[in-house]
Amino acid sequence: MSTNAYAIKSFILVCDGSYKITSGLSKDAGRIFEEWELTASKDKVWAAKLLNTDKWLHRKYYLPKNINLSSNIISITKYNTPSHDGYTIKKYEHNISLNSGRFSWYNELRGELTWIAKAKGTCSGYKELLRYLS
Repeated sequence: MSTNAYAIKSFILVCDGSYKITSGLSKDAGRIFEEWELTASKDKVWAAKLLNTDKWLHRKYYLPKNINLSSNIISITKYNTPSHDGYTIKKYEHNISLNSGRFSWYNELRGELTWIAKAKGTCSGYKELLRYLS
């Protein structure tokens, strides 16, 4: 790694947890796996890329390029935006704590039906990112 404080570096977070669908055609619950690539420099996380998941990979299409980092919480949000599959992303909020590795997200899509899903769990790889940002 470069000694330059502004060097850009990527980090992989592997997350495991549970999900719940609370509305839509089917109500369901189960396990979820996600693999994220977070790109950071100095004290800013520049980008989040959803590399792999066993549920709802379409979320990768509506991730913003700039990610909010406040109090060691990475926040990815999207509101009232058309999605690539005909739905409107009414609300997407995804938080990852760099203090504990815990994540949670809420996804509300509207179209002919309203579809709501939420998930929570823990990630590995967060400590390396926290050390880099500190």
